[in-house]
Amino acid sequence: MTRQMDNCRSKRQVLILDCCNSGAFAYGTKAATGASMGTSTAFAGNGYGRVVLTATDSTQFAYEGDQIIGSGTADSLFTHFLITGLEGEADSDGDSAVSVDELFDYASAQVRNLTPNQKPEKFVFNQQERLILTTKIKPQTVKPLAL
Repeated sequence: MTRQMDNCRSKRQVLILDCCNSGAFAYGTKAATGASMGTSTAFAGNGYGRVVLTATDSTQFAYEGDQIIGSGTADSLFTHFLITGLEGEADSDGDSAVSVDELFDYASAQVRNLTPNQKPEKFVFNQQERLILTTKIKPQTVKPLAL
């Protein structure tokens, strides 16, 4: 995975891992309580901002949405809140933009509120500036000009 990310033309990348034990995402690792998973070396790569968001730490399960938030979603809990965050709920500073930090903070807080047994994690490598994921266009009132 790191090789493909390094070969990508984009130098700002966000990798989202929404699965059980996703905090143990380094190649060849497995979940082990209290052990280092080699995260910082596995995806450090090159570029100006590589961010890895994981649904859990290395020893936790990723909960399905229908078990915790009802049958109205087919998404996992973490993905559900990533989507609602990108739709604007994560815009904590009201600037009509959702950064990767705002998105993670929002999704992580929502997941932890519903199930304290799941702790999403964020790993940041070489980030030099705010990484904007989406912007919302504010509707404007257009006044017609007199002819």
